Amino acid sequence: MRRLLAILLFPLTLGAGDPAECPDDMVYVKKAKVCVDRYEWPNIEGTKPAVAMTAVRSPWDEDDTTNAEALCKSVGKRLCEMTEWVTACKGKGGTDYPFGRKLPTKRPKAEDAPCNYAQWYKKPDGRKVFKRDPDELARLNQSDPAGERGCVSGSKAEDMMGNVEEWVTCPTWMSRSGDNCRGEGDNKVCYCLAGRYWSAPVKCNEMIAGHDPAWHDYETGFRCCLNPS
Repeated sequence: MRRLLAILLFPLTLGAGDPAECPDDMVYVKKAKVCVDRYEWPNIEGTKPAVAMTAVRSPWDEDDTTNAEALCKSVGKRLCEMTEWVTACKGKGGTDYPFGRKLPTKRPKAEDAPCNYAQWYKKPDGRKVFKRDPDELARLNQSDPAGERGCVSGSKAEDMMGNVEEWVTCPTWMSRSGDNCRGEGDNKVCYCLAGRYWSAPVKCNEMIAGHDPAWHDYETGFRCCLNPS
């Protein structure tokens, strides 16, 4: 009888928030009850993350190939919320960094850093970056191919510190000027950048909230989230 009852109840235990409901290219973040891309967009192991991406469509762009929200939507996902992203970065242990609570005492060599955050800065040509000149972006792009560094948080999401900055939606209280928000009233959405990039170590909960969501630079990327069905 107990065995029969267990068989009958088993389907009821697979409600929303079960890791089995996340696609294979995502990880389940239990504390946030959300699926998060394992890697930065295009979320393909061994492939460098996309750079010079906006959060929303830029008035200077002719299509949505550099628009984080549109690209996430194109694969049935959405842009991550700040709290979801931070929870995935901190992992089960709630650490300040994906790899633990403290940075190494001294700046490590770029190849020895636990995440890709210790590359030396290269001065960009702003005009070429604005136009997304492929040669200039390639010269500046010091990101690792996805999964190469072994920068894995407790949630199993990778490269959440360093590599590229990632667009997320964030609370309106994080915007002093409103420059990083779109819409009004209940439809107002604000955008921040998380994780910094290959030349700047920061804690999981440190955000940049000063850029227009149509802004892009040589280090801006994103990853997607999904509510378990």
